[in-house]
Amino acid sequence: MILYGLVSYKPLGAAPFIVAEYHIRQDAEIDSTIRELIPSISYSPAKRNSYTAGSIRYDVQVNGNSFAFIAISEEETPRRISFGFLQDICDRFGQQYNTGSMESIGLTHISNTFASQLKDRIKFYNSDAADQYASSRQRINEVKDIMTDNLDRLIERAGALEDLKVQAQELERASTDFSYQATVLKRRIWWKNFKLWALIVGFFIAIIIAVTVVLLFHFGVFSKLKKI
Repeated sequence: MILYGLVSYKPLGAAPFIVAEYHIRQDAEIDSTIRELIPSISYSPAKRNSYTAGSIRYDVQVNGNSFAFIAISEEETPRRISFGFLQDICDRFGQQYNTGSMESIGLTHISNTFASQLKDRIKFYNSDAADQYASSRQRINEVKDIMTDNLDRLIERAGALEDLKVQAQELERASTDFSYQATVLKRRIWWKNFKLWALIVGFFIAIIIAVTVVLLFHFGVFSKLKKI
């Protein structure tokens, strides 16, 4: 059974305080524990926690926007009931108020109006119909979490594919640059080889010409040509 429901708010740079609350019965020990619990809560990021003191469990849901929603229940109360209640009041509160409402609407008005909603939701979640409702809501949240996780994976996969595409483009550019450099190097090597062979051929031609001239002189060919 849920005994107590409340909403606390922590302004920036100030101590947290209770915005709205409703309890089925007054309990000094619970009140004392709440006074110790509220300042110890981290109001960001969004999360869920549970604390146990004796036979009482304190379930906390933080919405990540400076508000904390707390359900105080008997320890045997299923968590799906208490956290279903917390998600319910968190959604309702978020639809009606925000941090700006503290000044524009006024704390007293919020405290009075939302306390009646806390009373109504506590009554509902302590009824027999609440268990089926909480189970359905839990399944919906589980499906939503799975879909969110799958979407995150798809986004990560898309990012990985984009990285792979960029790497492929860089590899293609590198391959093009390598091909161009290889072509330039091939032409340079061919030109060096051409000049080397031209030098060798020219050298042999010069030798042949020199040998021919020497032989012509030796056999007197040039002398016979002069006589003629």
